Amino acid sequence: MLIAGIDPGLTGAVAFMDQNGLRFVFDLPTKPRPNIGPDARVKRQCDGHALSVLLQTHADPRERLLVVLEDVRMMGGKNNAMQAQEALIHTRGVIEGVLGAKGYDVAIVAPRTWKRFYGLGSDKAECLTTARTLFGNDYLARAKDHNRAEAMLIARYGQRTLT
Repeated sequence: MLIAGIDPGLTGAVAFMDQNGLRFVFDLPTKPRPNIGPDARVKRQCDGHALSVLLQTHADPRERLLVVLEDVRMMGGKNNAMQAQEALIHTRGVIEGVLGAKGYDVAIVAPRTWKRFYGLGSDKAECLTTARTLFGNDYLARAKDHNRAEAMLIARYGQRTLT
């Protein structure tokens, strides 16, 4: 069985793993948002078509694919924070639409649930360190790769607890 872990967001990522370990990791594809003003804080959005192509490229149609998607929700905040949260929710919607259109099995998991599995809190650096310990540095060379790290950890969580 193939497992894909998805950390949603404009800087999110997708990690594929199977019984032999990590197969591939990629950042979520984005494209410019249409018709936005110069003061917009969020200038990009998830590219659903590109995501669909990447998923199809890395998921063998002869294998069952379980996608483990991190649950994201809106929280209150100021205008700038609201724009970022709106973009996050939009990205989740695009991802869920693509996954539904592809007919993949999807499990939604709360951040606290998969992080508790590893003994992690909200510190992104801790996730990066844990993923580097488990998977090495091949996909995690940069400090900003914490989203890739989370996708990898989400996929491993799914493999260990949902299959």
